[in-house]
Amino acid sequence: MTSTKIGLSLADQKIAKELGQKLFNYETSTENHAAILRADPTGYSKAYREYVKTFSPAPMGTLPPPNEMDRCILESERLLTKECTTPLDHCIAVNAGMLLLHAFTWKITQEYSNEIFMAALAYEQELTSQHPIPPPQPAVFPPDILELMAIDPNRMSTSGYVGIGSEPQTHSTPILDSSPWPISMPTTSLLTWNDILEYPSFPISSETLANYKLSPQSTLKQIFVSFDEASTGKPVEAFRVISVTFHEQDIIFYLLFVDEDEALGFGSKDFYDMIKGMKQVRVE
Repeated sequence: MTSTKIGLSLADQKIAKELGQKLFNYETSTENHAAILRADPTGYSKAYREYVKTFSPAPMGTLPPPNEMDRCILESERLLTKECTTPLDHCIAVNAGMLLLHAFTWKITQEYSNEIFMAALAYEQELTSQHPIPPPQPAVFPPDILELMAIDPNRMSTSGYVGIGSEPQTHSTPILDSSPWPISMPTTSLLTWNDILEYPSFPISSETLANYKLSPQSTLKQIFVSFDEASTGKPVEAFRVISVTFHEQDIIFYLLFVDEDEALGFGSKDFYDMIKGMKQVRVE
């Protein structure tokens, strides 16, 4: 029995799976477009500048007003699935995908219980386990993109193309009542030191970190480990990213630590600060 089924009726299980499938599809499609942009850094740099100049995208955390939410979700779905022929097309699709994940997650939390929401995330994780997203290759962004990230990293993550405006639209009711609920994991998905130590690890470059900020969902299934460099050189902490969800004013990264059976949620600042000093495990 997977965590998707715990404490839910058959009808709610079906709903959770449908929602989890949608989240997985959105994440996969967005990452596919992002991978194309990463393969053409010069074209991406030019397209991104054109995108910002033309559409004035709103910063991360921006959501449409509630009465515009459904329209923006439908329009973002259209942009994410339409045929793309230029870097600008792919740039529009990536940003539409980021907005779609953000808005659709908000919609789930408003229309369904926390139990269904967490079950949807668990099912999304099952799908991600079956179809892992490869890590982005290092050193794919030119210096000007890294400079843009340092100056204004949040501009990369919300689409202005679907007409939500450039001013942030915030919602006073938080998505979750308190800290993000942990996700209970099936025993087959638990992380052990044996899963980590048999593979090589490598430092996380500034380019790779920039990649992860540009495309947070590309961190899915990636394993990060820290070592006691000062004395023993032995690993002291490790985790795998099992879900990336877009909440009202932030992105939540769910991390499954070694020998734990629940994944814990961390905000984007905490997550990026954590992995700066860690190494990434290259699972062959």
